Amino acid sequence: MNCPCTLTVAADTVLEDGVLFVRIHIEDDGVGFDTQLLDEHGQVGLANTRERLQLCFPDSLFRLESAVGVGTSIFIMIPEAHFHENYYSG
Repeated sequence: MNCPCTLTVAADTVLEDGVLFVRIHIEDDGVGFDTQLLDEHGQVGLANTRERLQLCFPDSLFRLESAVGVGTSIFIMIPEAHFHENYYSG
């Protein structure tokens, strides 16, 4: 089923538990999906994204929220200090 949706990508910094994070928020208002079915359907793209994020930024956080008929929202949070270390080290 093809239908238009809106994709929003935003970035900011947030302080959580005394740690400054770079927060990347990706959100759409598409069809969404049941997150309980992720393992059953082998979401390779999401698994690869989580693995690569952990390889580059071990202290990072990845959170996915989705609901059928509502859309999907992903939050990627990288400790600000580690973000700059990896960026400048090549």
